[in-house]
Amino acid sequence: MESLKSVSTAAYLQQFNLMYFTLKKDTTKLIITSAKCGTRYLSDLCENNTEFIRTHPAEFSKAANNYYFENMLEIYWVVRPPMEHLISAIITEHSSNMHSIENPNKISSKLKIKKNDEDWKINVLENLLKDILTEPKFTINSNNFNNDNTKFHHYEPKYEILYNDIPAKIELFSKIKFVELINLSELIKSEFEISTDIKNHNYSFNEFFTKDTIIDVIQNNFADMWYELKTIADNEERYYNKILKYDYDELFTEKINESYKELDVVYAKLKKLIPSYSNYKVKNIKNNINNIKKQLIIR
Repeated sequence: MESLKSVSTAAYLQQFNLMYFTLKKDTTKLIITSAKCGTRYLSDLCENNTEFIRTHPAEFSKAANNYYFENMLEIYWVVRPPMEHLISAIITEHSSNMHSIENPNKISSKLKIKKNDEDWKINVLENLLKDILTEPKFTINSNNFNNDNTKFHHYEPKYEILYNDIPAKIELFSKIKFVELINLSELIKSEFEISTDIKNHNYSFNEFFTKDTIIDVIQNNFADMWYELKTIADNEERYYNKILKYDYDELFTEKINESYKELDVVYAKLKKLIPSYSNYKVKNIKNNINNIKKQLIIR
């Protein structure tokens, strides 16, 4: 199996289903983010600022891809508190399902789904939660007709993975600054100098549930599933906070000290090899001189 250290930066980042945004004229800075973490806001900025573009490493050749990330100085990874992110994702997925799944209670095929059809609304939510918590978790299971599980597109636990991967991918993570979604507008202004004066868009999907109402419904109707979701989100929250406060100085110090120890081993080997090699060379020189002497003897 390929070691984590040997995995390219592009291949490593690809597993997190990210979107990439940058300036046309400045390839040293990059914003990466995932669904429900400012993607539509950033896409709107692209439409209003031609110098700000969406890109993707897959567009480059392998060689150009490696060069691209090696020369990247700053990577801003937009993140969001896990529980907040998860609830927003559930609301979005639920809204999508409400519009795409046939309501068996409709008395006419032309009749639209009613917001006040509470039983149907909660039934769709229950099936979605079961999907999320069925192994493999955070995939769409029951609604997938190809038996090829797809991702729960708007959320996937990742912070424990990221935290544990940092030591092996320190060259990458030392370039990354994790930026909370709430600070995204400020980042755009201060680091990219882009005007954020765009039309106000409503990026929420509150047609059927709000953040507060959906939490109440899950807690009151699906207590076991809420407990399981909360356990996952709480664990992610711990690693999320650790990542935001990660001490790279401490890690670099540890890595440098490890390298010094490796050097000590190398020096110890050299200490033995160099004198032996010197003796070997001197011996060879002496032998060569003796051979020359023998050849110069006149008989």
